[in-house]
Amino acid sequence: MTGKVLASVQGGTEAVAVPKEKKASSDVVPEVTLYTSAVAEKVDDEGHPVYLFDWQPHNALFPSRWKTETEESH
Repeated sequence: MTGKVLASVQGGTEAVAVPKEKKASSDVVPEVTLYTSAVAEKVDDEGHPVYLFDWQPHNALFPSRWKTETEESH
């Protein structure tokens, strides 16, 4: 809320794992997971023109973890 960067992350399978002493506290930074769904059009329902279903998780986006940037994130 203050605009201060507490932690940073680099995604992808090639990202280097963050050393234990540099990891941000799990209380400070949330886990980010990608989900996708199928979409179906409901042509006879103007209030809800689409229906989302078959949600699939794709695991964490940043498996190498978040790196601390300030003392607050320990």
